[in-house]
Amino acid sequence: MISILTMDNVHVEAVGPDMYLSSVELGGELGLDPNDALAVETMQMRDVNEIYSFDRGFEGVKGITRLPRIKS
Repeated sequence: MISILTMDNVHVEAVGPDMYLSSVELGGELGLDPNDALAVETMQMRDVNEIYSFDRGFEGVKGITRLPRIKS
Protein backbone atom coordinates (compact mmCIF):
# COMPACT_ATOMS: atom_id res chain seq x y z
CA MET A 1 0.00 0.00 0.00
CA ILE A 2 1.35 3.42 -0.97
CA SER A 3 1.11 6.10 1.69
CA ILE A 4 -0.25 9.45 0.53
CA LEU A 5 2.55 11.09 2.52
CA THR A 6 5.22 9.54 0.28
CA MET A 7 3.68 10.69 -2.99
CA ASP A 8 5.74 13.19 -5.01
CA ASN A 9 2.84 15.61 -5.41
CA VAL A 10 1.95 15.79 -1.68
CA HIS A 11 3.56 18.33 0.61
CA VAL A 12 2.94 18.45 4.36
CA GLU A 13 2.94 22.06 5.52
CA ALA A 14 4.12 23.09 8.99
CA VAL A 15 1.60 25.33 10.74
CA GLY A 16 2.34 27.64 13.63
CA PRO A 17 0.08 29.51 16.03
CA ASP A 18 0.10 32.75 13.98
CA MET A 19 -1.07 31.00 10.85
CA TYR A 20 -3.75 29.09 12.72
CA LEU A 21 -5.05 32.28 14.34
CA SER A 22 -5.21 34.03 10.96
CA SER A 23 -7.14 31.04 9.60
CA VAL A 24 -9.75 31.52 12.34
CA GLU A 25 -10.25 35.08 11.07
CA LEU A 26 -10.30 33.98 7.43
CA GLY A 27 -12.79 31.23 8.30
CA GLY A 28 -15.14 33.84 9.74
CA GLU A 29 -14.91 35.85 6.53
CA LEU A 30 -15.45 32.83 4.27
CA GLY A 31 -17.93 30.91 6.42
CA LEU A 32 -15.49 28.00 6.85
CA ASP A 33 -14.29 26.21 9.94
CA PRO A 34 -10.70 27.07 10.95
CA ASN A 35 -9.19 23.89 9.51
CA ASP A 36 -10.80 24.42 6.10
CA ALA A 37 -9.70 28.07 6.18
CA LEU A 38 -6.20 26.88 7.04
CA ALA A 39 -6.27 24.71 3.93
CA VAL A 40 -7.35 27.73 1.85
CA GLU A 41 -4.64 29.90 3.36
CA THR A 42 -1.99 27.25 2.69
CA MET A 43 -3.26 26.76 -0.86
CA GLN A 44 -3.02 30.51 -1.50
CA MET A 45 0.57 30.57 -0.15
CA ARG A 46 1.53 27.67 -2.43
CA ASP A 47 -0.41 29.00 -5.46
CA VAL A 48 -2.64 25.90 -5.50
CA ASN A 49 -6.20 26.36 -6.75
CA GLU A 50 -7.67 22.84 -6.77
CA ILE A 51 -8.60 20.65 -3.82
CA TYR A 52 -9.96 17.12 -3.65
CA SER A 53 -12.63 17.25 -0.96
CA PHE A 54 -16.11 16.04 -0.14
CA ASP A 55 -16.62 19.37 1.68
CA ARG A 56 -18.82 21.59 -0.48
CA GLY A 57 -17.81 24.64 1.58
CA PHE A 58 -14.79 25.03 -0.67
CA GLU A 59 -17.10 25.71 -3.62
CA GLY A 60 -17.85 29.17 -2.25
CA VAL A 61 -14.20 30.24 -2.08
CA LYS A 62 -13.11 32.51 -4.92
CA GLY A 63 -10.12 31.11 -6.77
CA ILE A 64 -10.54 27.56 -5.40
CA THR A 65 -11.97 24.69 -7.42
CA ARG A 66 -13.27 21.71 -5.47
CA LEU A 67 -12.69 18.43 -7.26
CA PRO A 68 -15.23 16.03 -5.73
CA ARG A 69 -13.43 12.84 -6.70
CA ILE A 70 -10.22 11.60 -8.19
CA LYS A 71 -10.47 11.16 -11.94
CA SER A 72 -9.52 7.68 -13.11
